[in-house]
Amino acid sequence: MLFLGESELPADAHTLAAGLTEGLTRWAKLPDPAKPVVQVDGENHPDYQRVHIDLSGATTDVGLSTQHPIGIGEAQSGFRVSQFTVVSHPLIFHETEIFADFTASAVRFDFDRNSSNWPVAVLAGADEGNANCRIGLSDLETLLLRKMQPLVAGHGITIESSDLHLQSTGGRSLDAKLRLGLSKQVFLTIHGVVLVTARLEIDDELNAIVRSVGCEGEGAVGSTIAGFAAPYLKRIEGTVVPLSTLPLGEVQMRDIQVHCTEGLHIHGTFSG
Repeated sequence: MLFLGESELPADAHTLAAGLTEGLTRWAKLPDPAKPVVQVDGENHPDYQRVHIDLSGATTDVGLSTQHPIGIGEAQSGFRVSQFTVVSHPLIFHETEIFADFTASAVRFDFDRNSSNWPVAVLAGADEGNANCRIGLSDLETLLLRKMQPLVAGHGITIESSDLHLQSTGGRSLDAKLRLGLSKQVFLTIHGVVLVTARLEIDDELNAIVRSVGCEGEGAVGSTIAGFAAPYLKRIEGTVVPLSTLPLGEVQMRDIQVHCTEGLHIHGTFSG
């Protein structure tokens, strides 16, 4: 679940905080190296009162939930925390802001090592908890366009404008409609409007996954450009946008609520 430092496994509050901090620097640039981002309360290892991680202002190009620091060795008992919290208000992911917080009680971690022999703390269970994620509409649009731009640019297609709309469909999914103003260089430059539709599905680790991508043009010119662009835009299907600050490991999401007023809001409760 969480990378640790390269040194020996943590054996007290100080080495636990240092190990977690070093592990976080593997995937994120912390906002102020001199400011602690991990707070560990309690002196009776392996039982701690509270572990609090504050990633607000940290920047990354890779979501932690896509890293899967899964242990492959024989896990050993790690540490237990009465109250475990992670906040990112916000985490800067690909120059966009993701606001997230994660709280859990009676959390149990095991120590293990991943395939690169790097120490990891693997979530073994938690009594209950909550996870909240929020990304603004414009930021979500930016993330999708970041994926689309290189797909079409090499084929003489330019994205000139965009307008994203979301509609909740219940459960863990919502429909997305992205209206694009495109241009295509043939013998001369032609301009048209294309409507890209897709479904966003939320998985148990609070990733938004792009499904069922469609592409239609508006008018004769738009249909012509859609014919050029559709094969490349279709490749965004399967794109994963990590919305959680960390993977949930062994805990099971019970109830996920998805709202899309002025952006994408997800609230989940879990146990495990």
